[in-house]
Amino acid sequence: MIKKIMSVITMVLMAGVVLISHSETVNATPVETQAAIKTAQTDLSKLNNNISNLTVTAEQLKNQMTAKQTQITATQGTLDQTNAAYTAQVKLIEGNLQQLQAKDSSFNLAMLDSLLDSRNLGDLFQKGAIMDRLMDAKVSNATETEDLAKQVTKQKQTLESQQTKLNELAKTNTETLTSLNQQKTTANTQLKQLQAKYKTELAAQAAAAEAANKVGLKAATGNPAISNNAIVKTTLKYIGVPYVWGGTSPKGFDCSGLVQYVFALNGQQLPRTSQEQSKLGKDVALKDLQPTDLLFWGGVGTAHHVAIYIGNGYFIQAPQPGDHVRVTKLTDYVPDFARRL
Repeated sequence: MIKKIMSVITMVLMAGVVLISHSETVNATPVETQAAIKTAQTDLSKLNNNISNLTVTAEQLKNQMTAKQTQITATQGTLDQTNAAYTAQVKLIEGNLQQLQAKDSSFNLAMLDSLLDSRNLGDLFQKGAIMDRLMDAKVSNATETEDLAKQVTKQKQTLESQQTKLNELAKTNTETLTSLNQQKTTANTQLKQLQAKYKTELAAQAAAAEAANKVGLKAATGNPAISNNAIVKTTLKYIGVPYVWGGTSPKGFDCSGLVQYVFALNGQQLPRTSQEQSKLGKDVALKDLQPTDLLFWGGVGTAHHVAIYIGNGYFIQAPQPGDHVRVTKLTDYVPDFARRL
């Protein structure tokens, strides 16, 4: 059990939880801050698990220490009883020897017979022989008592050694728990800071996106060549629709779902995913973009995002979870390549 408890404490000490410094995320984007929050939550979960494990270990140590103390007390009691019995036996034998030596008439041969386990005291005609038997009994009793005392003492020493180890483990466990609880306090503070920072960043991002959206809408609706384009005109209807991963309807779109839906309304059937959509049409340089060209991020066949160019340096996209369909300035999020259908 002691080895098992030691292994738990050692495992916790070796595991270690590396907390992310808040300063490391000062210039992070909302996505990076969100990743930092996830890491902080994972670290906090590890700390809670370690604290839980060590709390259980502390209870086990407490029970072990109580059990060892009970064993030590019982062993000491056995040793005390052994010594007391030996003292009583010696006192009895020495008393009988004194009686025999003094030729005390009260000397009880029956008592000697019981003590020495001899059935032939009648054969012991000489007082010296009886005294020898008494002395032998005294020596034998002393030897047996000494052997038993050694065994009990050794057992007690073993128990006390185990108790010492348990005390040391309990001390280490307490120190580790204190350290982990301090780390937990720091982790909780850090997590709250990151969450507040993420909220601020999202608000700032939303404000910037809304500003760009208004500018883009003005540019699109104020330019007949853009606003009269059927696909662009259709796409503009869905500005504000929430982003939904896997979404393919006005209830919620993801990036490729929006593109597929808008083109379908205008008689063009496109594949469902941005990866497949990126294989369509022909390449077009970013400097030569025209309204309805598709913009992609990633590679041909491996694109992870798609949007529709509407002209004047703007495009419409369904960006990410928590966002909505909106107009974005091309220079704010430059695509990797474009395709014209």
